[in-house]
Amino acid sequence: MNVSERYKIRRKKLLWHRAILIFALFLFLWLIFWGSFWISFFRIKSVEIDGTLELKKTNILVLEYLNGLNKFFIPKNNFFIVDTNEIEQLIKTQNLGVAVTKKHFPHTIKISFPEREAHFIICALNDICYYVNEAGLVYSESPQFSDYPLPLIVIKQNSVLQKDSALISLGDYFTNKNNVQYLNTLMLGLSKLDIETKIIEITNQNQSRAPFNFNEIKIFTPKEWYIYLDLQISAEVAINNIKLLFEQKIKNDKDKLQYIDMRFENKAFYMLY
Repeated sequence: MNVSERYKIRRKKLLWHRAILIFALFLFLWLIFWGSFWISFFRIKSVEIDGTLELKKTNILVLEYLNGLNKFFIPKNNFFIVDTNEIEQLIKTQNLGVAVTKKHFPHTIKISFPEREAHFIICALNDICYYVNEAGLVYSESPQFSDYPLPLIVIKQNSVLQKDSALISLGDYFTNKNNVQYLNTLMLGLSKLDIETKIIEITNQNQSRAPFNFNEIKIFTPKEWYIYLDLQISAEVAINNIKLLFEQKIKNDKDKLQYIDMRFENKAFYMLY
């Protein structure tokens, strides 16, 4: 064996030794890094929940989540690993509400359900109904009533009226900000005219889930007469035209109304029995 071959053999062995050493060092550092996620000091030990009647269910759900491992076999209850967005989504999927989750160093999670005021009720495909606040947020499950205490939003799709025709989930906004603002202004204006709203029928533009786009709505009263509206005409103008219509035309014949059609600017149509 000549000198050159001996040199090549020694060099190859040296490279192997270095590779093994680097691999061992990398494995050692990785085990230290991985093991650090199991340190007790950085594990979530306290879950504080506020603002919900489903305290026990929420607590059990969150604890079950925290006691699991993620796809890297790292405990989910490590302070730096725990995913607050995932917890919030988990609470939504179990219809427990729309929560806000925050981490507090080193081992506390606080889950709160902000107080919100219901303005509407809307129902989903699975026959579950929800409360909707003034911003259009679907935020809490609602009982099913024989006589709804708030305006019930129903969806009209493909010329068929179905209160549960579309997919809606907790945390959704059922429509965009402009449409919600229109409905809020309209509800306030109608209440000032002593017109009670029972059902808001939305003509949905062939969307299968929230948020829905719509240009026309019908407002049904408990007396079963309705107001037909186009959102291209502002709610303020529509309210003012309805007021003038009652003052100048309908007057004392309110109980004889079948409908009012306000879809045309500067024009109003109505029908009496």
